[in-house]
Amino acid sequence: MTRNERPPHAPWCRGPRRNGSSCLLALTGLLFTLLPARAWADPAIEAKLRFELGVSLIQQAESLRTRGRVVEQRQRLEAALGEFLTSDRLSPNPSVKLNIGLCLEALGREDDAYSVFAELQTVAQEPRDRHDAAQGLARVLPKVARLSVHTTPPGAALFLDRKNLGQFGSTPRTLAAPPGPHRVIVELPGFQVGTATVVLVAGEAVDLDLSLQPQQGEVRIQSTPAGASARLQTPDGPLLGATPLSAHLPIGRYRIWLAHPGFLSAREDVDVDPIRPSVIDVPLSPAPPPKARARVLSNVADALVRVDGQDAGFTPIVFETQAGKHRIEVLKTGHQPWKSEIELGSGEFLGLEVTLEPVAEATVTRPWPWVVLSVAGAGAIAGGVFGARALVLANDYEAAPTRATYEDGRTSSLVADSLLIGSSVVGVIGLGLLVFDDPPKSQASRAMVDRRPDGKGTDR
Repeated sequence: MTRNERPPHAPWCRGPRRNGSSCLLALTGLLFTLLPARAWADPAIEAKLRFELGVSLIQQAESLRTRGRVVEQRQRLEAALGEFLTSDRLSPNPSVKLNIGLCLEALGREDDAYSVFAELQTVAQEPRDRHDAAQGLARVLPKVARLSVHTTPPGAALFLDRKNLGQFGSTPRTLAAPPGPHRVIVELPGFQVGTATVVLVAGEAVDLDLSLQPQQGEVRIQSTPAGASARLQTPDGPLLGATPLSAHLPIGRYRIWLAHPGFLSAREDVDVDPIRPSVIDVPLSPAPPPKARARVLSNVADALVRVDGQDAGFTPIVFETQAGKHRIEVLKTGHQPWKSEIELGSGEFLGLEVTLEPVAEATVTRPWPWVVLSVAGAGAIAGGVFGARALVLANDYEAAPTRATYEDGRTSSLVADSLLIGSSVVGVIGLGLLVFDDPPKSQASRAMVDRRPDGKGTDR
């Protein structure tokens, strides 16, 4: 039978048509009966013989179908399916896979045939193989119900209805199943088992997305004394609570940090097990009194440094003291003192760079009042000069009145009035500066503060 001579409702078989198929079947069957499977030195030879035997069985099945011998036809198809499966296991081949799908389709197992055709369409390299697989899918799709399962994260083992029926690959996966309700089971190491119920309908596809939750275990944390804060992974990580406590975490290895006021911090590594609780019991050690260090520099050498009223030494100086508030003074004869109350944190290094300003000495009155008074005097003299000229021009105007004499006298009179008024105002200002002038004042001493965690290199 050629490829285009497939009878209705019977699969054609890819493979050469051979005469004497019954003889071939008998000889090949006898060969497999007499020799155990391990006797074959080359699996490819056995795979070829299995394939040819399957082809012969298919041809017999077609002959039996035309004669109406349905039971015997099915027996031949089942036997052919077994031979094709063995051949594919020994030496995978697209033609063998196609014949497996055709046998399954002829036996009414469209669900399994769908899986075979779908796989063949994915892995086949030749266009002819992909075309044949596509035709097979087109025939069985209206008869099968499909289920596409996706999980987050992917790679979960997929089971349908019961685990003892075997695994249907890993997600993401599309498979065919009988119509009706089904229970989907997915398993991934480190995650809780995911389940869902779907109802499949022939000729339709159902998409199922499952988000897997990490598998968890219990951790019990205790400390002496109780009340320590427990954090995950880092000292400032997520807070689990105060001891004693019980927490549920995804399985894996974690680091637990414990902190309690007045005690040294502690850390413990724990493996979270999904079956039995993991227990941490940590005795905390008392913390030593908190210390801090300070460095004091000054712009003048050998300035006296006092801490809380007690002499600590002379600049430059580095000293250690208890953490907390302290009054620090820097003193030097002839300079303004610097004083401040500073908070020193535990384990902190404080740097002070103090600039002491010299005390200003008393001096004579500043020259500015005399300058102002001199300007006022000069203005008054100039005003007198212009006033005298205005009187002379007034007398000339009475003797011989002319417009030029009038204008000149009027201008001189205005200038004289302006200068006299201005000199009077400036004179008053100068007298005020002379009376109320303050002597120069000293600038306040100041300091630059540098805070940092204590460590090497901080007392340069």
